[in-house]
This record gives sequence, C-alpha cells and structure tokens, in this order.
Amino acid sequence: MTQPGGGSPAQAPAPAPAPQPAPAPTPDETGMGLQPPTTPVPSEAADAQEALIAFLGAPDWQARSAFVLSPDEVRPAMEKYATANGEGPIPASAVYFNKNESTPPVFVFNVCTKAMPDGFPVPVTLTDEGPKIDWEAFIAFNDDHFRKLLVGPPDQSGVFSVLVKPEVGTEPSPHWVRYRLSVPMPGREATAWVRKDSVALARLKSIFQGENGVTKETVDHFVAAKGMPLQLAITKRRTNDGREFIEVTEVAAVWWARKTED
Repeated sequence: MTQPGGGSPAQAPAPAPAPQPAPAPTPDETGMGLQPPTTPVPSEAADAQEALIAFLGAPDWQARSAFVLSPDEVRPAMEKYATANGEGPIPASAVYFNKNESTPPVFVFNVCTKAMPDGFPVPVTLTDEGPKIDWEAFIAFNDDHFRKLLVGPPDQSGVFSVLVKPEVGTEPSPHWVRYRLSVPMPGREATAWVRKDSVALARLKSIFQGENGVTKETVDHFVAAKGMPLQLAITKRRTNDGREFIEVTEVAAVWWARKTED
C-alpha cells in the first residue's frame, strides 16, 4: 500500500504381548477424508480440541451455535451465513494443537482445509460453560476476509483479527503513523495508516507501551515474533489521485477471542 498523503502382590511377570499393528487412521469428524493421529495434548486443551471438532462437524448452524462465544449475539449472523452458504459440516482435513501460540484459558489450533492446506489459527476459549469458539474470527480466517480486503476495491470496511507491529523507520507523513498488519497465512500483509490525531492511534500506542492491560514484556514478545494479536476496524480508501491504502479507524479488542459474558 502507498502513502496517503495456536500394588498387586509380587508374582512372575506375564509374557510380553506380541506387537500389534498400528491402527489405521480414522475419518475426521468433518467429512473430508482421513486424518492422522494427533499429538497428545493436555486435558484442558483436549477438551478445547473436542469442542472445536464438534463445532466443525455440526450438521447445522443451530447445533454449531452451542460451541460459540456470545451465542445470543452471533446467532443471527450464523443463520445468515448458513442461508447464503448452505448447512452441513464445515470441511476440514486436520485439526492440530498449536502449543506455542496457546496461553490458557485460550488454546489455539490450526485448522487445515482444502483451500488452506497449511491451516489457519482458531482460538478456543475455556469458559464456565465449556470451551467456546469466536464465530466471527473463525469465519474471517476460513473465508479469507483480510486478503479479500487487500485485493478488493476501496470503500470496504470491517473488523479484522490481525497481527500488528509498528513499522520501522521515519514516518513519511506528518499526519499519519504506519503499522504493519498481517494474518498467519502466506501473502497476507500490508502497511496500514492511522491518523495522528485519532483515538485509534492513542489506543495503539498505549497497547504497545504496555499500558492497556497487557505487560510491555508480553507485547515485546509478540512483536519480536509475528505481531500483537488485535482486532482492528479497518477501511480501504482511495486518495484523490487514485492511490489505495488501508486505514485503521478503531481498536476493537486486544487479543482475538471475544470477551466472555459476565
């Protein structure tokens, strides 16, 4: 873009059992071929993975809504999505636990699909009602919303789960500050612009300075890796001379999972 301007008594030992062949892989829960055995995971993460597989394999949106955060808020969107895209399981070829990206109570899994064989991240949050999935963040990755924004026409907007880093170097504009946005799939990153006099910039600065409920040490850890996970309101714009750019207009949330209801 250009400048805008996851014990019995002792006895003789029994003979060792004969080796048994490894079990054949079983069909995955979502109806899309065979899935290899997954790496054992801690019990809480295993519960989260079971919920995610049930979410993916649900026969319709009503059954799927039992596994989402803030269900009363998102059921209308889930029904609308099912009407436009059809009912049935969401096809996935594999679900893998991503230990490095997981921080309880949020466990991250990579979900692999035909369109994205390398997978995309799905956070699952442990709540008092059980493990829950953020529907909006899931659909944004599954349907590749961020890439569609980047390659699509101006005047598109929405809230996106992205990884954020401050851009390095001198700012080229006196009126804007740049941040690097990406999602954890190849070829999906861009420079975004934030107005210097905006509430959005003040919020971003406080986050990266460790003043917004997240320690500076934690923020620096994420920035040194792929970026800080934030939900940002973003709009794609066009300047008067035809140059396209994306603008961050609001910080919707820190982290990707929606807040659970009190």
